[in-house]
Amino acid sequence: MRHQLIEIADWLDAVYEALSVNDLDLFLSAFDPDARWCLLGHSAHLPFAGLRVGHAAIREMIGLIYRDFRMRDFFIEDIIANEGSAAVRWSALATSRATGRETHVEVFDHILFEGRSIRSLTQFFDTAAVGTSAGRIELVKGQSAG
Repeated sequence: MRHQLIEIADWLDAVYEALSVNDLDLFLSAFDPDARWCLLGHSAHLPFAGLRVGHAAIREMIGLIYRDFRMRDFFIEDIIANEGSAAVRWSALATSRATGRETHVEVFDHILFEGRSIRSLTQFFDTAAVGTSAGRIELVKGQSAG
């Protein structure tokens, strides 16, 4: 069982490597055709937030992220795999194309899968810091984001 979990972690590492270099075809090949991706946040501040179902919708959402932000210094912090689920903690430097502001984003992804197919991904990160860097959220005087 431990060997199988190491293989899953290595597989997820390769999947995320594809995302980090914007190889969406390879990245999406890891997802079930009807996979669900829920990026938690308010769509008024982050147009890519919300639930997406299926490859086309997930590809569109990732396209919106890359349209709004240049991502670099992508780094996987941890991968914890169990039978049927995994947690991936990663970080990146996101630069808003609209404002030029940079934000260090720390992300937590909860993944459910069957075999080598991702069925569901729920993503958590500081959406207020990202929305602020994009100029979509105004800070109250004296506060800072992220």
